[in-house]
Amino acid sequence: MPESLLLAEDNRRTTVGQIIRLLHSISGKFGKEITRAMEGRVSASQFIMLMILKQTGPAKASEIAKKMQLTPSAITFMSKDLFGKNLIKRKRDDDDRRAVYIHITEEGFRIVEEIETSIRQSLEGLLVNLTNAELSNIVLILDKLDKNIRMA
Repeated sequence: MPESLLLAEDNRRTTVGQIIRLLHSISGKFGKEITRAMEGRVSASQFIMLMILKQTGPAKASEIAKKMQLTPSAITFMSKDLFGKNLIKRKRDDDDRRAVYIHITEEGFRIVEEIETSIRQSLEGLLVNLTNAELSNIVLILDKLDKNIRMA
């Protein structure tokens, strides 16, 4: 293999290593911010479930499980705590009484809004030193990475 190709491959390997370290560092810091924003009100998985219900509306446990890549029984288990906190409610389908839909309550919607606002404020603080052009570049790169991951 020509020396220039070996150097290019070595440089790419080094760059990928830097990306791995940076993603690990960023995700750890951002994870702490998300945990702080939730303030013990809900777990990360419960928050994701509530966000799905906020975005999509009422859904069966199996539909939520598919979106979260969990089992329906895991969603049922998670739901018990959210139901007890009045963040979700269950409602049988009028046409098919066997089907049960999970709905987000007004309180659940409020909690999601508060957590999302807190996360957004934290992220804006972390991004304060970046220009709009740099932010746009980050979005373009992350979007491309996300598409590659979804296609894999």
